[in-house]
Amino acid sequence: MKEETRFAFVTLISWLMACLIEILMQVQIGTSLLSGAIWGRIILMTILEAVIIIAKYTQTMLASYGTIIVMLYFGVLSLGGILQVSARFSGLGILTQLIGVIGVMTALTGIVDGFNQRTKAHEARWRKRHK
Repeated sequence: MKEETRFAFVTLISWLMACLIEILMQVQIGTSLLSGAIWGRIILMTILEAVIIIAKYTQTMLASYGTIIVMLYFGVLSLGGILQVSARFSGLGILTQLIGVIGVMTALTGIVDGFNQRTKAHEARWRKRHK
């Protein structure tokens, strides 16, 4: 699989898991699904995801740092779903924890991709300077 395609896939899965965790955690405390608290964060996560995918495809210099920061954000959201679920052994609780584990794993994969992007960018810059 091409690197950009794999990156977009990992980012999309991590974003999806973070959005599902956000919705499930808000449902757990009784917030309406039409609430601005839910949709504001989902829109923010969507914008962040789009920015890092566009930055990756355009090979901008700060794409690696943006990837690391956004994946950390998605990972913390997913980890929060694992740690803060109230009814751990109910159906919704088990689903939330499963989605959280998948979200944390894909976020960690995205963080590793961010560090790989950073390494490749620095190697290319070093080679250009030392020819």
